[in-house]
Amino acid sequence: MELKDIRWVAFMFYVNIIFFFKLLTNSYKIINFNYTYITILILITFILFYVYKEALVYKKHKAVAWILIIIASLIFIYFNKENIVMFNKSIIEDLDLLNKVISSGSDTNFNDYKRIITVVLPIICLVIFLLYYKGITHILLILTTFTMLFLWYLGYDTSVEESLFYYSLIVVINFSVSSNRINMKKMRVHNIRENIKSTSVITQTLFYGLLIAVLIKLYPVDIEGRYGNILKTKINSAITNENIEGSLNEKGYGLKVSGYNDSNLKLGGKIQLDNKEVFRVKTDQSYHLKGSVKSIYTGNSWVAQYEELQDIFKMRDTDSRYISYFGETKKSEMYIETTNIKTNTVFTPIYIMDINYSEGNKIYKNERADIYKSFNIIKEGYKLDFIDEYRMKPILINKGTDYAREDLYNYTQLPDSITERTKTLVEDIVKGTDNPLEKSKRIREYLESNYNYSLDVKDVPLDKDFVDYFLFEEKKGYCVYFATAATVMNRIAGVPSRYVEGFNMPKEKSYEDFYLVTNKDAHAWTEVLVDSKNMIWTIEDSSPTAREYESSLNENMPEVNINKSPDQDLMQDPNKDEIIKDANDEENDINTNLDYSHKYNYVFIKVIIVIFIYMFINLVTQNRRKNKILKGDYKYSYFYLERRLKTIGIKRESNETEKDYINKISNVKLRNTCLELIECLYKDYYGRYKSKEFKGKEFYFNLEKYLKEIQGISYYIYKYIIFFRVKTTS
Repeated sequence: MELKDIRWVAFMFYVNIIFFFKLLTNSYKIINFNYTYITILILITFILFYVYKEALVYKKHKAVAWILIIIASLIFIYFNKENIVMFNKSIIEDLDLLNKVISSGSDTNFNDYKRIITVVLPIICLVIFLLYYKGITHILLILTTFTMLFLWYLGYDTSVEESLFYYSLIVVINFSVSSNRINMKKMRVHNIRENIKSTSVITQTLFYGLLIAVLIKLYPVDIEGRYGNILKTKINSAITNENIEGSLNEKGYGLKVSGYNDSNLKLGGKIQLDNKEVFRVKTDQSYHLKGSVKSIYTGNSWVAQYEELQDIFKMRDTDSRYISYFGETKKSEMYIETTNIKTNTVFTPIYIMDINYSEGNKIYKNERADIYKSFNIIKEGYKLDFIDEYRMKPILINKGTDYAREDLYNYTQLPDSITERTKTLVEDIVKGTDNPLEKSKRIREYLESNYNYSLDVKDVPLDKDFVDYFLFEEKKGYCVYFATAATVMNRIAGVPSRYVEGFNMPKEKSYEDFYLVTNKDAHAWTEVLVDSKNMIWTIEDSSPTAREYESSLNENMPEVNINKSPDQDLMQDPNKDEIIKDANDEENDINTNLDYSHKYNYVFIKVIIVIFIYMFINLVTQNRRKNKILKGDYKYSYFYLERRLKTIGIKRESNETEKDYINKISNVKLRNTCLELIECLYKDYYGRYKSKEFKGKEFYFNLEKYLKEIQGISYYIYKYIIFFRVKTTS
């Protein structure tokens, strides 16, 4: 296999493997994925394969290489037995952990995959390179397609749909490269002279690849085929409940769907919201509609704790616990019709009693979080029966609270990042009361009175606790800031609480008898636990939605100051604020300069590595070419001669014979050697006689000596730095 073929194999494999990992990252929510590490693994494997197959020309050299590898491996194993056992044990533990985490639909981390990838990826690389070397060229296409189908039928259709454009483009490029390579090989076997420009092939491949990819992207993927449901039913019956839970959670709602940053990864920071309608609601008044619940605070993100889903949703348990707590009470009704949102989450008010949805769709319930999900993306409207949250407030206050030890532990969890000044502030706010609901009310009122709603915020430094940064430095933010602060402050005060994302409906109807809910109604708030036995919660919301904020600006209010006047005891002197601001700006400048310095160092190291790899491949290639010439391959020697003479301006014209071309060489010794080369070529081509008279060694060293005399120092640049291709067709 020629170097250009191996380069194409490596390039196509790299593109496919990066696409594969990107698909897995989106489907299994892998955070901090390290593509640089993957690239280094592939490069090392490619270099080893290339050296073994192409640089080690003789079988005895390959045998020696194998013996050395085996000896080195045995020595390494002997001196690292314990480490190897621990490494293998760690891989098994990683697999077990990943199985549990993926099944629950939670985020995974690249470090959980790193050991597995380190072992498996090089093996896959070597196998695929070998298959390509043997002529099995469509293996990458088959593997990529199988991965797409596998994830699609596991229920990760959102990730698959988002990848269709790139998949289509990769398929076309894969097929084109493989087909072109096969055709060129056939032409060379039959001594057919090809005059196809590589730029033309690349241009046409990219054009048709992009055209097909764009058309597929524009095609309405929501239209189901005739036998789609039958196939899905059969495949889903073979999938375990754990896989179903993973796919259901993957399609669930989070604020990132509406334009916010993903709270699983990062809280706060700059966002851009649109006013796209997501669904319409028909009911008597505005309510909070819950989409997701998270209860583990890390200091800069929220993670869901309870993700297990029941096989089939039964409302009787929900009915009984609400009736047990509130008594027989009037039910309210709501009808939700989705329009421009792709999720399987069934949005519900806090005290849901019953869900009426199409019989063909199963509803799954997260018991602890009170979250409901459909097996498929919701496209039809559904009806809800529920208890009005506003009418229940007085009852909750009168009944008081009742907490189980488990809930106190789960819903008052706090990380080590919580600062002492945050704890002190909460203690001052709730001082004088032991009533959990009164504490929660005071915290809400404090946030409303002392902090401004604003979308104009800075990114939160990674080394700072999010709540501390909001309370003492940023002092403004949107719903995520207020909800996170309220939840954490409640927990500091000993009040079990959790963080909720969903929508807060607009206050007025705007379409016939419907409320039009848009992405600007996407919202985050706090739920405070009231009764552990019946799992009764109440809503504490300390901020407006983006829509309400904009409405206040239209009414000539400079900001929604859920703060009318900041707490004077906690306000700083204005001049002091300016000094602190200047100091912070100076610190940010220093940090920025350090960041740039690190980036430049990182880029410099990567450039050095790339240059080293490039020069290594070039040297190996030069050695391989030299060996072919020294062994007397006069066909290859002639093409090598043409390519090298071009560097000193000697080119063969279309009307010249080979001998006319050779006579342009001024050096008599080299010219005579080259004429002997031409005689060998003529005997082969016209007489089918394989000459053994060609002196490859003499030819090679005479040519290189001649070029060195003419080119001087540029000789080394042309030979060892500028990578050139030896065209081996006539």
